[in-house]
Amino acid sequence: MGKYFLDMFGFSLALTMVVELAVAFLFRRCWAGKSPVESAVESAAAGKGTRLARKGRLPEDVLFAHPGRVLALVMLVNLLTNPLAVLLCWLGKVYLPFFLAWPVQLVVEAGAVAVEAYVYRSFSGKSGWRIGHPMALAVTTNVCSWLLGILAMAVKRQTWFHMLMLWLELLRQ
Repeated sequence: MGKYFLDMFGFSLALTMVVELAVAFLFRRCWAGKSPVESAVESAAAGKGTRLARKGRLPEDVLFAHPGRVLALVMLVNLLTNPLAVLLCWLGKVYLPFFLAWPVQLVVEAGAVAVEAYVYRSFSGKSGWRIGHPMALAVTTNVCSWLLGILAMAVKRQTWFHMLMLWLELLRQ
């Protein structure tokens, strides 16, 4: 039973960390507080030319002030919220009928988004931290990791289903 919980919590935390770090890194320009269009206009107005905007590159000031800090914060926030969210969703799946487990999972995920947005918001006002849209960061990262988790669970169930069917077919022969 202990191995089951370790696999469940470990897989969930690892998947969540990888997905949310990737999403935070890929969309780091958006979380800095300016849209790519705003920053391109500002760089052109500052004399940096429109070549940067045409090539799709944006000036360095659009990125996080310290991207390593923000990515470390994403990891720490996930260590805070993921284990409890996984535990509550698992308990809901075990003790509630199927039609109630999904709403519980959505409420738990909404709570995780709220906690993560609160933490990001509390850091966004500090010097050296430029998280311009903490709620957007929390929602986007959590939706991506939740959807990928559901996909991973579907693939895992499909694999087990196929293994079960193969085993039953071998028994018939």
